[in-house]
Amino acid sequence: MGPILENLTIAENGHIVGQVKNQAALRTASTFPLADGRSLTVQLRRVLMSEDLEVLIDGEPVAGSSSHPAERFKQALYTLLLLAAFNGILGIVAEIVDVELFKALGLGYGTVVVGMVYLGLYWWAKNQFSSVALYIAIGILILDFILAVVYATDSQAPNTPGAGVLMRVIFCTLLYKGAQGAKQLKASQTEVDLA
Repeated sequence: MGPILENLTIAENGHIVGQVKNQAALRTASTFPLADGRSLTVQLRRVLMSEDLEVLIDGEPVAGSSSHPAERFKQALYTLLLLAAFNGILGIVAEIVDVELFKALGLGYGTVVVGMVYLGLYWWAKNQFSSVALYIAIGILILDFILAVVYATDSQAPNTPGAGVLMRVIFCTLLYKGAQGAKQLKASQTEVDLA
């Protein structure tokens, strides 16, 4: 869930062009005329488990806004890098330092391989605007959760795989939005600055 939005004021070059009273009103699209004749539309939209403030000018997403395809794609790429680093680093630490807790959670060399897979998916998505790479990453996250549940059930391990559900949902949401953004970017042949 996103932040609570109250008394949202929309301004252009310091001049107020409109206001939206509260979050409930924001769920319905509000359109305001701009000085140059274009129209600005704002609306709170739900995407999977999160809400995004969609900001459009003449029906096109505003660059830098959370609903812009490039922003969504960047967030998905950063998510893949985070997953690659998390799996790789924790897997190496579990094996080299021999941390029993990490091993009980299933971390090890297998996790390092999964981190490398995420890194490969990052490269594929970044260079080809591949939504397929992002969908595969979602599939890996879901499969990882299923395997964690099976492992915990079979081994009677003290760990609870459900603890990571919220993070997996957040990651899947970011990857899904990124996949949608990748499709739009690929269709429009738009270049993305990942800085």
